[in-house]
Amino acid sequence: MSATAVAAGVAIPRAVATVAAVSPAKHRSLNDLFVVANSLVLIGSFFWVPAGAYVFYKKYCTTRKRKLAFAAVLAAIIMVPLPECRRVTRLRIWRMFLRYFSGRAVGHLSKDAGDHQQQALYCLVPHGIFPFGIAFAALSDFHESVFNSARPIVANGILHMPVIGHILRMLGAVRASPKAVKAALDKGLSLSLAPGGIGEMFWGYPRPGCSPDSEYAMLKGRLGFIKRAMESGVAVVPVYVFGNSKTFKRVQLPQMFEELSRVLKASIMLFWGRWGLPVPFKVPLVFAVGKPIPVPKVVNPTDEQVRELHAKFCKALVSLFDHYKAEYGWARKTLELV
Repeated sequence: MSATAVAAGVAIPRAVATVAAVSPAKHRSLNDLFVVANSLVLIGSFFWVPAGAYVFYKKYCTTRKRKLAFAAVLAAIIMVPLPECRRVTRLRIWRMFLRYFSGRAVGHLSKDAGDHQQQALYCLVPHGIFPFGIAFAALSDFHESVFNSARPIVANGILHMPVIGHILRMLGAVRASPKAVKAALDKGLSLSLAPGGIGEMFWGYPRPGCSPDSEYAMLKGRLGFIKRAMESGVAVVPVYVFGNSKTFKRVQLPQMFEELSRVLKASIMLFWGRWGLPVPFKVPLVFAVGKPIPVPKVVNPTDEQVRELHAKFCKALVSLFDHYKAEYGWARKTLELV
């Protein structure tokens, strides 16, 4: 068990099929310092990019010509097409982030199960305030060894965010639209997504009615990902990321911000991590990977067929959570489907 896991009071699951994310760090403090600095740049971009743009606009864009120039430059930064560069998935920075979280994968791992080349739709729960589950599925050592080089499905608004959006576009991320997802699956690509989407970010304590002893998965009524899988005949893989809901804390804002976030397809929330900064809390992340659920190809699935497969997925996810929760230190917790 890693020193980080012991310090956090969380037992890392032991399983027959287990992948150690990285070798022990010789200079863990330097690794942590590197992650802190890069978190301020990458995750902090959700704060400093709009704030910096606003300050620059107010201070320097005092004429109509300057305002037009500012708008043109901003549009170019947001909309400029970027060439796909898969090498970005192998950058050392992602391995350092994974080490920071003592990242591990357990369960039905493609490398051990002999189905490494099987196309699949990896469904990761929970989304988290920052989607580290999707991030590590698309980057780091897990991208190829666990998630079959799956490409992430992300909200369109995030794709056009400076910094984070640029990285996602270089990864070849897929827009969260039925047409784009089906096209990617029909090409034979494996994909990863958080089916709970933006709405799931707002669930969990301290939301009124939510208990600190429960984890929440926003799956009721979320049938689209199942329908896409059926249309292409692609296996669905449930994945629960233990610890992903604890990497940040958030302020419970009025309901209108959640509704506005869904309209804009980009979250509007106030969150913080270590020292009140956009630096994630150092909690172990354990990726519990379930068995692929075979999906028959049905070009036009009926609502009943979709609901039946959706129920099967939900049951497999809850079973996966219950199987590993005690070994993670969450024996008293329950997974609630909302």
